[in-house]
Amino acid sequence: RSVASDARDVLAALPDPVGEAVALATLAGIDSHDGLHQEADDRYEEALALLAGTDVPDVSWRLHAGRARTLSARQLTAEALSEFEHAVADIERGAGGWARTWSGSGYLADKWEVYTELAFLQTELGDVDAAFETSERLRAQRLLALLDRGRVSAREPNATLVSREQDLRHRISELAARLEPIGESNSLLRGSTAPGMTLGQASEALIQARREYALVLEELEAEESVYGALVRPGTIGWNSVAENLSPGELFVEYLVGDSALLAFVVSADGLTSITLPATRDELSDLIGFTRGVLEDASHGGRSELWRVPLERLHRILIEPIATAGWLNGRTHLIVVPHGELNYLPFQALIGSDGRFLIEQFTVSTAPSATVWTNLAARPSRVAGGGILAMAPRVADLPGTRREVAHIRDAFGDQATVFLGAEATEEVLVATAGTYDVIHLATYGVVNRTNPLFSYVELAPGVSGDGRLEAHELFGLDLDADLVVLSACETGVASGSRADVPAGDDWVGLARGFLSAGASEVIATLWRVEDDATASLMGEFYGGLAVGESTRDALAAAQRQMLSDPATESPFYWAGFVLVGESGGSP
Repeated sequence: RSVASDARDVLAALPDPVGEAVALATLAGIDSHDGLHQEADDRYEEALALLAGTDVPDVSWRLHAGRARTLSARQLTAEALSEFEHAVADIERGAGGWARTWSGSGYLADKWEVYTELAFLQTELGDVDAAFETSERLRAQRLLALLDRGRVSAREPNATLVSREQDLRHRISELAARLEPIGESNSLLRGSTAPGMTLGQASEALIQARREYALVLEELEAEESVYGALVRPGTIGWNSVAENLSPGELFVEYLVGDSALLAFVVSADGLTSITLPATRDELSDLIGFTRGVLEDASHGGRSELWRVPLERLHRILIEPIATAGWLNGRTHLIVVPHGELNYLPFQALIGSDGRFLIEQFTVSTAPSATVWTNLAARPSRVAGGGILAMAPRVADLPGTRREVAHIRDAFGDQATVFLGAEATEEVLVATAGTYDVIHLATYGVVNRTNPLFSYVELAPGVSGDGRLEAHELFGLDLDADLVVLSACETGVASGSRADVPAGDDWVGLARGFLSAGASEVIATLWRVEDDATASLMGEFYGGLAVGESTRDALAAAQRQMLSDPATESPFYWAGFVLVGESGGSP
């Protein structure tokens, strides 16, 4: 407290109102920690007054969020709600994206929590509609956070405008990182400025860059740009979801907070929110343990250790929804995970009757309600483009040869197959837009540091390295109903739960293919087993060939694997997830 007070005096004398506001925020945080909530509130108000007339949303959002928490502690709920709304508005106003120069997890996690706290408070006050929209806004911001980590290819007629947008966004991120406090939110330290640039100059440069960025976004929006929809994503309300649901479908969007868990449940008839009995730490432990014992069982470990955590997760995530009657008459669940839930195979959850969820429902997932609704609104395609199947590593993964042979057997002349050295990245990029189904049987490599550089491994060609990276997918022009990534960990954007920066969920290879034009993607949650995958894909494509929908064919294949004692462990079948549009066969 003494050091923070001295710093406040020095910064006031300079004068440096932004620095003084940060020092006041530090003192307010100390007051809150000591239970002096009125004193903390006074300091936050004083700090915000110092910023009046300035344009520093990178600082002001922290002040609004801190004040909101102080007001909540004083049971001033309506006032806290207003402050959280101001914090979220400043986060979004301050973003050319969230700063890519920061490590990711620490920088994004505090912003992520502001959205969840706002949604929980809105739910507490009975405004479930607003809470659902806040959940969607969070998911839209996560995509921008990922795009800040590198240049993204885009299929745009105005390449110069796209490049300008990316350059400005990265410039804004760098300048914001120089001006913001670093480390913990109550730190007085600031990032260093570039040589020859004072803090004042950096602040002016940031203001100017934001003005230019706003104009670029307006130009992209005026052109109805596909790329513009990525960098300026809109969100939808629950009514738009309900309009696209049949009576047999149920849409469940989860929101994970540090101390609470919410499920937004949407049917064709309405919306509700259900508070679930778990914390983020509990979910993390259960999901991490489940994945660990599943992999261990595949190597000859104790085969039933996964059963208890899968039963526990069902009690947390599914039973409260069932108890409220929302599962009655349903046959298909569309799940929007959040945080650690992105690494959970929902179809493998085990109910109190001992049955897996896949034995009662078909299950698909989506990055967000907005993405799912937009996919459903895409114009229907005319079938007839056939199937492209590629298996570049048949020597290392012999099961992939059998896998693509199943596709050829099921679809005959409709299937075009490339094996080994012929299955190049160049062939895929040049021809992908002409097929209804694209099947890639190969290795998938997850980049834990930057998910934009996760890739599917193809054969190197004359000009390509064979790595089809996530950032390249945004520039493809697909017309595919379905992309199957029969590879390792293609459904996740980062590594194990402990490595996941908040904000990277579901923005990896699967999201890239959806953005490129695919309606549905089948991807994997872990390193799948070669031989078992070939068997599952044989069953899956056999179902597609006789007219089953993607979700029905996948569910039937997983149930078939479950019925075989040799592959009944969820390790062999539950890692495959369907992402995107629900229903309809390719």
